Amino acid sequence: SKSTLSNNSQREKSKQQRANASIEIDAFQLLSLDPVLGNLTLRYPDTLLELLEDSTVQARQVLRGRMEAALKEGIRTLKFRLDRLRNSLEIEDENQNQNDNQNGQKKATTQTT
Repeated sequence: SKSTLSNNSQREKSKQQRANASIEIDAFQLLSLDPVLGNLTLRYPDTLLELLEDSTVQARQVLRGRMEAALKEGIRTLKFRLDRLRNSLEIEDENQNQNDNQNGQKKATTQTT
């Protein structure tokens, strides 16, 4: 009884995911590329199309996960580069301030003499 409820809820969830993902199959192209699969799909469309839809949903989930991982890595890299750039600019500012101070001291020294 519990397993039946669990299976039913899994089927409902799978149906909802499939409802958000549509696919189009060119029967002629499928038959020419894989005659056995093409004929089986035409003979048992509900079974095989459901499996194909399920695999499409799974593939989208895998791709989404990979894209999210790549995006996170890209963000991490950009943050690292931004931090390096900030540090570099801070060092340049400090050097410029030191040069300005030294030039100011030289001017003061030459004016007093």
